Amino acid sequence: MDKIAKFFLKNRALSWLLLVLILAGGTYSYVNMGKFTIKQALVLTSYPGTSPMEVQEQVTDILEESIQSLGELYYLKSENRAGLSKITVYVKKEIRAKDMQQLWDKLRRKVSDVQSKLPEGAGPSVVNDDFGDVLGVFYSLSSEEHSYREMEDQAERLKDELLKVKDVAKIELYGIQNRTINVDIEPSLLAQTGLTISDIALAFDKQNKVVDAGAVENDYTRMRIDATGSFTTIDEIKNLTVVSKNGEYFRLGDISNISEGYTHPAKNMMKRNNIPAIGISV
Repeated sequence: MDKIAKFFLKNRALSWLLLVLILAGGTYSYVNMGKFTIKQALVLTSYPGTSPMEVQEQVTDILEESIQSLGELYYLKSENRAGLSKITVYVKKEIRAKDMQQLWDKLRRKVSDVQSKLPEGAGPSVVNDDFGDVLGVFYSLSSEEHSYREMEDQAERLKDELLKVKDVAKIELYGIQNRTINVDIEPSLLAQTGLTISDIALAFDKQNKVVDAGAVENDYTRMRIDATGSFTTIDEIKNLTVVSKNGEYFRLGDISNISEGYTHPAKNMMKRNNIPAIGISV
């Protein structure tokens, strides 16, 4: 070791040359380093109310037969649970990263082609090819002074801005709650008015249904008619007219308490230091 050190001390020009070559080679290798691509996808198909054996025979076997016709396929791994078919698709290692998206499109077509062969109540199948994405950064957005709705709106704005950053491929939000409109009615009031829950549901269905309102045409133009009526505020819901079986008219806001909330119990929730939060993965 001492001899090697003395050699490089005496030959400084050679030492500097080797150092420059090593740094240049390391820099070049880092810049041109290939990206690691996970070459597998998941095919998930729900079939509620069935046993694992029924799932395998009526869903998994049909999907596997179609997927196996892929020339790029390496092998399949299936898992059958009560009400759920899970197939992991592995493709050949020599497939290049730039060809992966085209391959996943072919896989989706293979899965789509056999959807009509699945039993009633099964599917549709979902192909997930990005479950292996790696998060670079994970942030949490929390506040004790703002409502959850305000935090959610702010998270959406942050998502839009972060997607503009170079090399950011995808932003996902975690802990988002499903919004609901709660209509609370006292059973005694329903009895007094002669209304039923079905009457209220029917009123919502008629008012908030999306339909084609048609168009006005002449020899030169065709003008589409946009039928308004969808709810955009709670006040519009309060003004909804409900008709009872006896033909009486009631304003929904007069017979019920209407408020905005979230699905309870929550399917997923995130907290930071015991404060409700929203996760932002980059």
